[in-house]
Amino acid sequence: MPRRETHIPRIGELEVFSQQRTSGRDQGPLDYHSISDVEPVWITLESALDVALCLHETPEGIQALTDLGVLIVQGLFRLGNGHTFGNRNMSEMRRHVILFLQIVRRRFPQVYIRSSGRSDAITDRRMWGTDVDDYDPKVAARFYVRDWIVDEVIRDPSRANIFKFHLVIALAHEIVHLFVGYLTGDPNVLTPPNLSARGHGSSTAGESGNYWERTFLGGTLEMWFPRGSVEAPGSAHAYLLLETSRGPRMARRISPTYIDNMVNRREYRVQGRAAQCCSKF
Repeated sequence: MPRRETHIPRIGELEVFSQQRTSGRDQGPLDYHSISDVEPVWITLESALDVALCLHETPEGIQALTDLGVLIVQGLFRLGNGHTFGNRNMSEMRRHVILFLQIVRRRFPQVYIRSSGRSDAITDRRMWGTDVDDYDPKVAARFYVRDWIVDEVIRDPSRANIFKFHLVIALAHEIVHLFVGYLTGDPNVLTPPNLSARGHGSSTAGESGNYWERTFLGGTLEMWFPRGSVEAPGSAHAYLLLETSRGPRMARRISPTYIDNMVNRREYRVQGRAAQCCSKF
């Protein structure tokens, strides 16, 4: 059973819900029920969310969101779409990135663990307001996470690292979508189409999470299961798909040491040097 790491700051006001049948063991519709903060699922999810936020809270993480935020606001302006940044100077973006991360850590959106879905994690953005100063994450979005990936972290300690790494990056990716909602206020306002990664997005809408993976991690994360299904995987491996100017993308396997350092020691490498997650703002 995973144990809460009490020396790591908790995710504020974290509420987690899982799907359970309302009547009978194998009958009746699935409904969501609150999970206690002493249950393995809650503890696992909190730990993964903490590492995901830690990545964004490093100096490099703050800079990545700052650069993305400027591009989003500029892109929305060119497209004639509204945004919540108002008439503020772009030089203020870094300060607002820090404020965004602080309030998200204090009041994280509700998280729902579900048994189906196209993605392992998804952000349900909602209408919340028109100015960044009024932002409330619990009003602005809900997170949905597939149950199988959380279960794999808990079920098999020998493979927990790689599945927790997958969960961490999926959640960090979705926090980027949360940040887009912070700047738009309106779930119907999409990411500008130039902010994406190869194989993602469209001519009318970008994919900010994959753009962040490409610019921050160096490529988009893919998991490979050499045998069995996703729900019952064999020996899983994590790969970064690296973009090339033309032709097929290159895949680079992520080393177990890199994964262990990130999920257990909160360290990662940027431009060849080690960096510590959860750097102070």
